[in-house]
Amino acid sequence: MSQRERSEEDSLGTRALPVEARYGIHTARALENFPLVGRAVHPALARAFGEVKLACVLTNRALGVWSNDAAKANAIEQACRELSEGELAGEIVVDALQGGAGTSTNMNVNEVLANRALEILGLQHGEYGRVSPLDDINLHQSTNDTYPTALRLAAIRLLHVLETNVVALQESFQRAEKRFAHVVKVGRTQYQDAVLTTLGREMSAYAEAVNRDRWRIYKCEERLRVVNLDGDRDWAGRAARVHLPRRGAVARADGDWICARGEPGGGDAEHGCLRRGFGNSEGARCVADQDFDRPAAAVFGAGRWIRRDSLAGAAGGIVDHAGEGEPGDPRGCHAGGDAGDGQ
Repeated sequence: MSQRERSEEDSLGTRALPVEARYGIHTARALENFPLVGRAVHPALARAFGEVKLACVLTNRALGVWSNDAAKANAIEQACRELSEGELAGEIVVDALQGGAGTSTNMNVNEVLANRALEILGLQHGEYGRVSPLDDINLHQSTNDTYPTALRLAAIRLLHVLETNVVALQESFQRAEKRFAHVVKVGRTQYQDAVLTTLGREMSAYAEAVNRDRWRIYKCEERLRVVNLDGDRDWAGRAARVHLPRRGAVARADGDWICARGEPGGGDAEHGCLRRGFGNSEGARCVADQDFDRPAAAVFGAGRWIRRDSLAGAAGGIVDHAGEGEPGDPRGCHAGGDAGDGQ
């Protein structure tokens, strides 16, 4: 191994990695296993992953994790903020298409954040005894909840970009409607000449068609506001005895408030069964949470409004509402059904 390389080890053996690389052995193996499309995940997904990890870090800190090691906690939090702001997005290098439900992406993020935290602490890459990709960065999480949550946040941000352009197109047609209101033309039906109309009316029809697509985009965002980060896999919850939603750990997205709640039936095994059958029952308790003193309804029942500058309930940013929206926001979030259904 040259001086420009470092060595990391996993259950399959050891690998030499570039000493300057912030990714680790799991990412290196993913690059070998999934060389499918030759392009990395979208930068918006990488940034959203940073937001999710930051929310989890803030929640874990509020729960007392790393309470005796503020330097480590601060370094991890700074690394997460850098990724959420896009500074480390180029380090997420795994292929956009991969097996394992996004595990390779999650591990790429975990390793980059761990090694960036080590840099902040003045240590070398790969010194995972100080900051571990799994035991610290991925603490109380799994790919099953972080990846879909990050994907939804990224999709919401990109939908906002799409909506901005759709609105511009709609307004352009509306201006053309007024500008061409006096221009008379022959209408067309089934490729044949029809009755007279105006070019302005034609532009109005196009504007209305685009407006319908704008509404569809809005409805898509409503569905995306149901996030997966509302309880880990049963084994992870039982081992940790801590569930992030108890402290409101849901990441932010840019723009105005986003209404989000835990996905009904989105968990595994006992979690999913209990949420389907007893989601609003005061007596129901999640199996992995059986030692907790809060009923499942308190965890999974109400919608949550997340403000973009507040990342975790533990940090004072999330207000629970049962069947009401944030004052001044036209969107509703109800505990008993999909956010915005029928509204």
